Amino acid sequence: GPVPPGPPPEFADRAAAMAWLATERANLTAAVAAAAGAGHPELAWRIAAQLWPLVVRQVHDGWEPALQHGLAAATALGDPDAESRLRSLLGWVLTENGQHHEALEHLRRAPELAVRAADPLGQVIALINWAAALEHVGDLPGAGERREEAARMAHALGHPHTEVLALYHLAAHCLTAGRPDEALLHGRRGLALAAEEQSDERRALLLDTCAKALRALGNEEEARHCRARAAALTAPDPTR
Repeated sequence: GPVPPGPPPEFADRAAAMAWLATERANLTAAVAAAAGAGHPELAWRIAAQLWPLVVRQVHDGWEPALQHGLAAATALGDPDAESRLRSLLGWVLTENGQHHEALEHLRRAPELAVRAADPLGQVIALINWAAALEHVGDLPGAGERREEAARMAHALGHPHTEVLALYHLAAHCLTAGRPDEALLHGRRGLALAAEEQSDERRALLLDTCAKALRALGNEEEARHCRARAAALTAPDPTR
């Protein structure tokens, strides 16, 4: 019979929460399939969507089945919010695992679904992910248009965390397109927005992007300074 749930776990910090999520990964992914199979599509897609912090850290770790179960549940519900989130996340995973054309089947639909769901932040993330897949198949103009749109939207929404993410991806795109001066501009804008609550990893990525742009522009000294700052942010903490 059903067992009443216990109290939710409490975590001292993000690291502890991530450790719990990693420990419970097998149970959570099994719960997605079980919920879908038992006729609880709302529960299935929500569990799948909430796996995203671990998916981002371990993207090559076989997440497709759980996300596909979640997407099937979202589609069955006819919920554009749920479908947009799952298509965006699954498309990003497929892109990172080299399945670019399959990823595009999901990612080209995710932004419009986010519009229907009145979720502008979700639309920004979907545009960023779509652009990544387009870049991998060689459509640099299409990728650039979507990354520029994502950065404009994030700025208009007044959401610094998402704008920093959009600016990082736009700067990286400009480097790929051979425009280091624009890459440096966007990278510096992102760093200026990155408040203390931004992750060290995010700031390190922005600094590394700026370093690459500076090197391409012939400013090796400042590039070395940026790389040193990036390395300091990602160095292990000896007190832990």
